[in-house]
Amino acid sequence: MLAYFPDEGLIWMLQQVTANNLKLHLFTNNITPSDSTTLAGLTEAAWTGYAAITLASGSWVSLGVASHIGTLAYPACVFSNTSGAGVTTYGWYITDNAVTKLVAVGLFDGAPITIAATTGTYSFVPTIGDLSQN
Repeated sequence: MLAYFPDEGLIWMLQQVTANNLKLHLFTNNITPSDSTTLAGLTEAAWTGYAAITLASGSWVSLGVASHIGTLAYPACVFSNTSGAGVTTYGWYITDNAVTKLVAVGLFDGAPITIAATTGTYSFVPTIGDLSQN
């Protein structure tokens, strides 16, 4: 028997996913994320100045439910490049704090993007969501 999360319970469920600190990473391999993407299939960025960002549990904001899709957003995150050369990245992914479980993965709009050399930064707002009903 199939069960559904009613709209009113969906945001609560997403908040449970974010109840512990998570990690935000960038990936550099050219893939199209899907529901079969695995952590092992992502190549994490490794240029000078790059570091995964800890997403503190209490900082997620609910964007509500629209058309049975619940969404949470995190304040803008900034990644830096101090490598001396432009770097290319395709998207982002979120893991548990121990970096053992893939929680979410997304492709940047207009991917790939290039972060400029030496003092370049890239800022975006990570969002996660899920469907509550068919």
